[in-house]
Amino acid sequence: MNSYIRKYTITFFCLYGKNFGYGHYSRINSFVKNIKKRVKLVTFGDPINISKKLYSKYDYYKNIKEYNNKNILKKKNSLAILDLSNYSFFKKNNINFFYKKIRNTFEKVIVIDSILNESFYNKINLSVDCLVIPYFVANKYKKKYKKINFLTFPEIYFCNEKILKLKHNKTKQIKSCLVTLGSTDNNNLNFELIKILSSNLFRKINFTFILGKFLTNNYKKKLIALSKEKINIKFIDFNLNFYSLFNKSDLILSSSGITKYEALITKKPNIRIYRNRREKILDNEFSKKQTIKGFNLKAEKIPFINYFKKLVFNENFSKKILNKNFKMLNNIKIKNINNIDVRI
Repeated sequence: MNSYIRKYTITFFCLYGKNFGYGHYSRINSFVKNIKKRVKLVTFGDPINISKKLYSKYDYYKNIKEYNNKNILKKKNSLAILDLSNYSFFKKNNINFFYKKIRNTFEKVIVIDSILNESFYNKINLSVDCLVIPYFVANKYKKKYKKINFLTFPEIYFCNEKILKLKHNKTKQIKSCLVTLGSTDNNNLNFELIKILSSNLFRKINFTFILGKFLTNNYKKKLIALSKEKINIKFIDFNLNFYSLFNKSDLILSSSGITKYEALITKKPNIRIYRNRREKILDNEFSKKQTIKGFNLKAEKIPFINYFKKLVFNENFSKKILNKNFKMLNNIKIKNINNIDVRI
């Protein structure tokens, strides 16, 4: 595993913190465990407590400017892996100068990326040794990048190894829902969902809300107060027990990030909750691979409520949708999980 890249001295660059969430670091953590080699880590955003078993050195910068100002010498037999795809990050930082410095410092560069205005590669428009977009993408991207070393889903994916040990049970009826909207919630989507799901109409459905790492205590208190008399709604801080709860749930309500692919891998039905129109566009190719829909909660509140009611209470509709969804997901075979094994 990772036999070609293990010969390099590897440095990971990723985003982490209240403005960027936990996903980038989580993805890299899963990959590093699979390399079975200690590597260097650089994060932008907020500092993090790292595992010394995985990382030989850790450097933290608030922004790219701090890194750009450092004098860093060219390193022989070195590899940089960048996981920095984030639109607001691009707007606030000099990406082009940073990447030129990376190219001048490291022998090889792998970019883990996204699409549209979340794409790091499109912003720099310079050479990479391997470009990885670990999501479903339209064929136009495969044609666009056919001349470079390019990997995409389902050729490759990164996830917590605990996901791979979960059983793939077919959901026959929805009695429990896991709500996990990411480590940050700048759009107050947890609040909006609780107002909807705390209706007496759904009192026989058990809801577990996962409270993200970067939610403030005041926000958590407001969420709990909103549903304090509802015995079918409970709140749990994100912890190592997450995947046990994930496995026991009949339906996953998630943000449009890593969790939707974890649901796909485990064949779980998953309603994606989009923060904005852009996320819905980014989800387009993923949506084609299953029958369960996604919704922009701010713009599609009523359609979401009607769809959720139908999925939970209409037995014929639910059975048809859930069975077809399971079959579609079962046909998707992932080749490399937490593994970039490419010649660079």
